[in-house]
Amino acid sequence: MAVLKTQARPYVRSAADLAHKSGRWEDWGRALGVMGVLASSPAFLKALKRWAPEAQVKDLVLKVTGDLIWEEPLELILVLRDQKQLEIMGEFPELWREMEEERLGTRVLELSLPYTLVDTELSALTAYLETKFHCRLHPRTGIDPLLLGGYTARVGDRVWDATVLGSLEKLQDNLWYREIEDATQRQ
Repeated sequence: MAVLKTQARPYVRSAADLAHKSGRWEDWGRALGVMGVLASSPAFLKALKRWAPEAQVKDLVLKVTGDLIWEEPLELILVLRDQKQLEIMGEFPELWREMEEERLGTRVLELSLPYTLVDTELSALTAYLETKFHCRLHPRTGIDPLLLGGYTARVGDRVWDATVLGSLEKLQDNLWYREIEDATQRQ
């Protein structure tokens, strides 16, 4: 949900700043991922909201998460609980991935394919699409059995349609526009 993501973004940015300063980037990534999982459990959220004493909340979180959560992320959970915003933790993993992409100078490439590519094919396609999207790409693939051939590539809100159906639709549009141009020139 866009509202929750907007509310979560400053917390994730602060976590990224802390992670960068402390040299614990991977640890913070795991912690925010765990917090996202915690937010997906209605029973856990209810328990966090219900238990008023801070010590009990800390004990519960540490018991469930083990060493994946330490003092700083635990303080974040307590702040969110006090502000009645625990649900925004569900947005933390996706926002963290965006921060990671920004830090590494890469973007996620979501590929929809009719079949699985071997590593060399995926590497070649990724290299080609990096020239089209003008950035380094980290591919994530998904199989779409409805595709006859080709692929669709999504990077953020930009989409590259290289499917057989997409190519046929472009051809149909070009032929249709040519017919219109020919008809208007004959008149």
